[in-house]
Amino acid sequence: MPAKVLFLSNGHGEDLNASLVLQALRQQCPDLELAAVPIVGAGTAYQKLGVPLLVPPRSLPSGGFIYMDYRKLWQDLRSGLLGLTWRQIQAVRRFSQDCDALFVAGDVVVLAIAQWFTQRPYAAFIVSTSAHYEGTLKVPPLTWHCLRSPRCQIIFTRDAYTEQDLHCRRIPKARFAGYPIMDVLTPKG
Repeated sequence: MPAKVLFLSNGHGEDLNASLVLQALRQQCPDLELAAVPIVGAGTAYQKLGVPLLVPPRSLPSGGFIYMDYRKLWQDLRSGLLGLTWRQIQAVRRFSQDCDALFVAGDVVVLAIAQWFTQRPYAAFIVSTSAHYEGTLKVPPLTWHCLRSPRCQIIFTRDAYTEQDLHCRRIPKARFAGYPIMDVLTPKG
């Protein structure tokens, strides 16, 4: 039976980065069974690759940026955010029961889903954060908990500086292996 990997992402850029990782993984291991749950947005990057989405995508008024304007949170709630989140978590729980691993691209939201609602190992790509901004990585305590979990097998960072910062914090499983959406660019002109 082929191995099963579930991709979780929470944002359009995160979807794109994760889909590029998925594409490379698929080239290396064509027999893998892959599925995705884009927590925010339509999951277009996955759909272009023919990857099944476990929950029909739905765009909400905030576009996933409720932290920028809390009035958008109210609009999202009125548009079905709680029901959508419940369906996403249930889909992740069901699929992960016989899943071999998860690839998680994003912030605390998808890390928490992988940590609390599955019993599977996961790789984390912390796409949206960098130590470059403030000289050291600043993330919520729950993010640290998830990154330090034994089930978090490897942490991919978006830059070498963040990898070094995590190593200084005694998190040796951090790796900078490139930044997928930048690595596919071809210089012209």
